[in-house]
Amino acid sequence: MRWTQEKVTLLQELLNKGVSFSGIGRQLGCTKSAVSGKVSQLKKSKEDAPPATPSSAAPVAAALPEPKPPSGSEPLFAQFVPRNDRTQTCLWPLGEPGERGFHFCDKRSVPGKSYCEEHAALAYVKVRDRREVAA
Repeated sequence: MRWTQEKVTLLQELLNKGVSFSGIGRQLGCTKSAVSGKVSQLKKSKEDAPPATPSSAAPVAAALPEPKPPSGSEPLFAQFVPRNDRTQTCLWPLGEPGERGFHFCDKRSVPGKSYCEEHAALAYVKVRDRREVAA
């Protein structure tokens, strides 16, 4: 599809009204993928454009508040301790990643597996067993 200035203007107006990509495509006589691609292209060209005045960016950056650390004495990433014994301990995650208290099982893993006996039974299920459970 060839994008004329009139079609680009109409595209922007319809976007501002909240019309879907497929609805815009129907009105312009193109696919929603063509609309999506043009919107992406327009956003990229807007981001690549230099700011109107270089001095206008400084007050905005200065007005931003300082980031607050998570509640508690230390940030979450400070709790991470790199380990070299990954091949010998269970890697089953316990808890939600990113939350305090998240950790791995750490029981002795089954040789050749990433998990302890209990978690290996959950992780390594034979295809036939899955079909029997689903039936």
